[in-house]
Amino acid sequence: MIVKFKKLPGGTWFCTEGKEWEQAQAAGSVIEHEVEEPKRIRTTQQRKALEVFCADLAEIMNAHGIGMKAVMQAKRLDVPVTQAMVKDAIFRPVYTALTGLESTTEATTSDFDKVHRVLCKSLPEAFTDYQGFVVPEWPTRFGSE
Repeated sequence: MIVKFKKLPGGTWFCTEGKEWEQAQAAGSVIEHEVEEPKRIRTTQQRKALEVFCADLAEIMNAHGIGMKAVMQAKRLDVPVTQAMVKDAIFRPVYTALTGLESTTEATTSDFDKVHRVLCKSLPEAFTDYQGFVVPEWPTRFGSE
């Protein structure tokens, strides 16, 4: 993204565009500076969708008899999957692997979609012994704020 500045009387630089930019450019008192596009942080609606998705996936996994034992490939105790477990043991590790970030509060608006696509492909492949298991769609409508 190119940010355009014009020099004001007194030496201060002011961000400008349009006709004002053209006039300042003609006078020779302008500069352009390239900056990175700011990352858009995930929205409140996306946070809510993440919670709904993790709850839906936990419910579907439990209905198919997929416990945390199967998820973690542990041989000891098999417990029902919870929303928190889905978020911490399934969603977050994929999110971290894709983004390099630990906290979902730092997610951009496109990060959750990337994770969902990976889960839609990987989880059914991992749980082929559980007939009919599918990853739920990403929520588009859920409770109000």
